Amino acid sequence: MYFKGSWAESFDKRDTTNKLFHRLDGSTVDVPFMQSWDRQYIAVHDGFKVLKLQYQMQSDPFAGQSVLYTRDGAFLLSDHSRYDGIAHTAGHPYFSSLTPSGTPMPYAPYRRNKRTQFSMCIFLPDAVDGLRSLVDTIASQPGFMHQHLPKSKLAVSQFRLPKFKLSFQGSIVAILKNLGLQMPFGDLADLSDMVADNESGLPLEVSEVIHKAAIEVNEEGTEAAAASVMSIQYGCSAIPPPSPPRVDFVADHSFVYFIVEEDTGVVVFAGHVLDPSKEN
Repeated sequence: MYFKGSWAESFDKRDTTNKLFHRLDGSTVDVPFMQSWDRQYIAVHDGFKVLKLQYQMQSDPFAGQSVLYTRDGAFLLSDHSRYDGIAHTAGHPYFSSLTPSGTPMPYAPYRRNKRTQFSMCIFLPDAVDGLRSLVDTIASQPGFMHQHLPKSKLAVSQFRLPKFKLSFQGSIVAILKNLGLQMPFGDLADLSDMVADNESGLPLEVSEVIHKAAIEVNEEGTEAAAASVMSIQYGCSAIPPPSPPRVDFVADHSFVYFIVEEDTGVVVFAGHVLDPSKEN
């Protein structure tokens, strides 16, 4: 997976300044902080705040179109398909195998009228040592993250976010097993559809899964990448409300972040920042 996005409203490099960041062990480190005095998407909740930084919107090639999604890909449907509820796709090998030649098939089109909108959402606990509790809450309550995202922009008093560049590499076998994925790692593994049979007669099983991820956040935007490698071995109201007061959002201690596609709610990248001065 690879993601690169420019902020919808970039930070001015001339405003970047070094400030102290508080680590979980109580120590501090001097790191560059991006600053802004523009209104921001911020939500203030009990014990934490949430910031949403939007990326520049990308054009959707299927915007305003009726699309039929199949195992073979996405297919734009003809104009009259939208009105008669029939997918006129005769001649395609996949559809021909399902319907008599030249016979239109019913379909349930997916209409997408919005352009793709990605955002970075940062959950910042009020307490300097509050990250673990906040992460536990997010992980234990389905929908918590999406329910607490900001819906409107607020005026800010102090707004600072550290630049950071992080990477991670390690085995995720234990994580996958804890999630219930057991079969590929044992004698019952069936990987015949993934690798060719070498006619040795020995069973194949997954011996290791290595995941590597990297992300960089700066004044222009975000660049993130992630990949997993699997090793296989033989084995056995009418009145407008008053303007809200200005808020502070100073991410000078550990926080968790998500890169989200807003239309679908899909999280494409997630992580936490414990020390922005270190890449690992």
